[in-house]
Amino acid sequence: VMLSYQNAKTNAEGFASEWYYPGMQTEGLQIHIDDRDGTGELKIHYDYRLDRFSEKEIERMHGHIFNLFFDAINNAAKKVYELEILSKAEKHKLLYEFNDTKADYPRDKCVHQLFENQAAKTPNKTAVVACDKTLTYDELNRLSNRIANALIERGIKTGDIVAFALPRRSYLIAVMFGILKSGAAYMPIDPDYPKDRIDFMLSESDAKFFVTDKSLDMLLKSTNEKNPNVNVRQKDIYCALHTSGSTGTPKLALLTHKNIIAFMYANHRFYENVDATVSVTIVTFDVFMQDTVMSITSGVKTILSSEEQIYNQTEFEKLFISVNSALFFATPTKLKKYIQESKTKEFLRHIGVFVVGGEVFPNELYDMIVDNLQEFSAYNGYGPVETTLCSSCNEITPPPSLQRVRAGRNYNRKYLHNAFPIIYNIYGPTETTVCVCMQSLRE
Repeated sequence: VMLSYQNAKTNAEGFASEWYYPGMQTEGLQIHIDDRDGTGELKIHYDYRLDRFSEKEIERMHGHIFNLFFDAINNAAKKVYELEILSKAEKHKLLYEFNDTKADYPRDKCVHQLFENQAAKTPNKTAVVACDKTLTYDELNRLSNRIANALIERGIKTGDIVAFALPRRSYLIAVMFGILKSGAAYMPIDPDYPKDRIDFMLSESDAKFFVTDKSLDMLLKSTNEKNPNVNVRQKDIYCALHTSGSTGTPKLALLTHKNIIAFMYANHRFYENVDATVSVTIVTFDVFMQDTVMSITSGVKTILSSEEQIYNQTEFEKLFISVNSALFFATPTKLKKYIQESKTKEFLRHIGVFVVGGEVFPNELYDMIVDNLQEFSAYNGYGPVETTLCSSCNEITPPPSLQRVRAGRNYNRKYLHNAFPIIYNIYGPTETTVCVCMQSLRE
């Protein structure tokens, strides 16, 4: 960006100067403030490259510059950093409209108790489909109770952290619920992590127990299948997640039961009109709790992919065969790869709700989905881990390439809303509990 102040006077009677733009520049943006004719009026010229800025962005920038100017004129005693760059309307949107996230949620339950309620309501309904076994809600609850009671017998109590590093099998989810039922918070560790990283995570978190395949066999020797009656409050920690470490050493984020329950009830629409969640998310990614704990607690079964099914296209597509309408999360890069490598694109037609996040959602990906699904809604989200999955969500208009008329297609819009997939785009580091903000990508 180049900023220039042009104040060399012409001082020639009968002449006036005019800014001339030659139609070529190397900078993305040049802002010229012109006061050469001594008229007492400042003229501002914005010369910008069309591949870098849109007219709307320049207009917004112009408005912000004038906000600064007039605040300085009207408040001469203000320091430069105190000047207001936002209009009143923008400030209201940022501080109040974007933060209007109030949602009703049960104040007297914790996550595992909501799961127990669901298990009591639908004991014979399928809760987990994995490569090794399918579990009903009743079977999952009883297996979780055996693990929980075994942990309690070994001194695990409310507020402790219990780590696990397990393959993607049905008992992985039972371990997650079992840890919660014991009063502790679970901390996922990728079994493929180097030993020094695993040692760091265990030490830094002060984990009281580490569940591996070997120690799990020991826990499963317990035959006590009753729901433990441990005093856990919503303010107690539910999950301990490490950040990616992109800014240095990974740090530990502690999320509470209240965090995740508030998110679940604020975003219940994820699980409306879907019969399964297909999970290919890595266990240490905060969205994994959305794929598993949130899904099952909401009465929607989780189809847990094996390690092979995440990376093998043919095996991946088999996950959707028995599903009518799935909820599916993937980063844009991963979703784009799945679509490009699919010969038939048939798996897309089994997805009712897309949740996409972690990266910029490109226009090209939107086009690819539209070409295969014709019509859909979409949401774009954002949020670091600390905000518990997501901190803002907004419905957006499609990119210009999609603002087109589809000839010969007369759809009932009300019918469309229920019949075609919804797509959400979300983003956020671990500390925000999966996501900080979310936006709808809707045509």
